[in-house]
Amino acid sequence: MSRRLQLNNFVTASSKLRYNSTIMGCNISLFVLVWCCLLPEYMTVYGHQKFPRRYETRAFLTQRGYSYLVGTTGPVNLSDRCMRSYYLYVSGSEISHQLKYVEPESEEAETNAVDYYERHPKEIWLALFWHHNKKLLDVVVKGESKTLQETFHVVHANTKCLIIGSAYKAYRNKETKMNYDCTMWAKKEAVKRLPKDCEFIFLKYCNQPKIFLTALESECSDYYIYG
Repeated sequence: MSRRLQLNNFVTASSKLRYNSTIMGCNISLFVLVWCCLLPEYMTVYGHQKFPRRYETRAFLTQRGYSYLVGTTGPVNLSDRCMRSYYLYVSGSEISHQLKYVEPESEEAETNAVDYYERHPKEIWLALFWHHNKKLLDVVVKGESKTLQETFHVVHANTKCLIIGSAYKAYRNKETKMNYDCTMWAKKEAVKRLPKDCEFIFLKYCNQPKIFLTALESECSDYYIYG
């Protein structure tokens, strides 16, 4: 076969390939590029595979160092940006944490989202009781004059994040059956790069989910000696 005939056959085959790809409504070269470049984690989140819910609550709560509030249901208060919890110790079934946050000087500044206002660092001692069924968490606030207690559902927990919430019964999701009013906490190394299972489950199971912290606020360090 002559070189000219081989070239003609190649051109003809290429033309047929382009025609077939047009009929299929897809440019093959573009399809290959997209397929090869898609990150597996993107395909996992947005494809058919779903992340299973996990309940490693105790493993998250007993890690050394700070846990940071990174997501919540509904509007974000200015004081939420600097909220963090520090693991102290375990005593029997009680896991003790110190909750730190910054309280605005006035409710008006908080309501109107004013950037310039006085902040006052606050600390609260928490006693956390993890249920052996792994799906409930009792949170006891130890105040000077009174003690408050509330039970939360564990929506998802691993060593990088903890999502807890109360059942939001005014709204039901057809797929998940129930959405929760949530808070999501993450360890320091997970704040900038939140694990995909944490993000996916938070967005799926929580009512009006808002992830607001993707980097540690430098101004928060002015109020805390560590963390």
